[in-house]
Amino acid sequence: MAVNCAAIPDDLLEGLLFGTTRGAFTGALDKAGLFEMANGGTLFLDELLSMPIHLQAKLLRVIQEQKIRRLGSEHEIDINIKIISSVCSDPRIAVQKNNLRIDLFYRLGVVHIKIPPLRERREGMAELVSHFIEKLNHLLGTHVKNVSEGVMELFMAYHWPGNVRELEHLMEGAMNLVGHEETIELKHFSPGFNAFPIHVDEQKENEPVYNKMPAYNALHEERQPLEEGLTRKQDAHEKEAVSKALDRFNGNVTKAAKHLGISRQLLHYKIKNIALKEKTLCNYYKKVICKT
Repeated sequence: MAVNCAAIPDDLLEGLLFGTTRGAFTGALDKAGLFEMANGGTLFLDELLSMPIHLQAKLLRVIQEQKIRRLGSEHEIDINIKIISSVCSDPRIAVQKNNLRIDLFYRLGVVHIKIPPLRERREGMAELVSHFIEKLNHLLGTHVKNVSEGVMELFMAYHWPGNVRELEHLMEGAMNLVGHEETIELKHFSPGFNAFPIHVDEQKENEPVYNKMPAYNALHEERQPLEEGLTRKQDAHEKEAVSKALDRFNGNVTKAAKHLGISRQLLHYKIKNIALKEKTLCNYYKKVICKT
């Protein structure tokens, strides 16, 4: 079972978790809470930092003693549950700010799992996109198979401040407009999508060469849809910029990506994409691709 602590008002969350007894307050009924309902299983507390401090103290007692008491009752109920919780920021900082009890932090922290933000795991972008396509096809009755190359390029370059949830919402919006088509293209997104900021390394030493390239000028200024394909001139500019950066840093993809102002994963994607478009590849590009 799961509950989002941020979605429940503070004055209702305690009753939802612990249950209520008739007469405990106006309109109260005999009702089991989530702790009782999850007995013998697992309860997931999402957005734990939204739980009031006084309620965190009661949660600590539940974890330690495996006993609860409904609101308005003096009778204790034995339970046997496991608690999994999630927070959206560093729990140690939350402890320092008094948003999380330190004893609860240590009691819950038997196993810590840190999930990096989407911008730090772009290598899994294709799998996430496929997952949401499958999920939304079932929900919306669409028959989408993939996204266009232009959409994937922009997904790989975007900074994703809203994380995976933002990706899912973008996909859902596009698939509501896709109709009977099987490929999601930029025309299926809201007009603001083309104006999304491109991810740039914060430690770049100078203005990225890549930001001056026509391919992204089309995105930010002319708002030209990428799904129609880059022109030959744009392809040439892109290939030249990538080639010069790789030459300058002796094939070091990480340094070249930093110089271009794009992520390492996106540069890998660009290199492979250039390779696929070329009928005759020079040995240099083959070497770089083999290194990846």
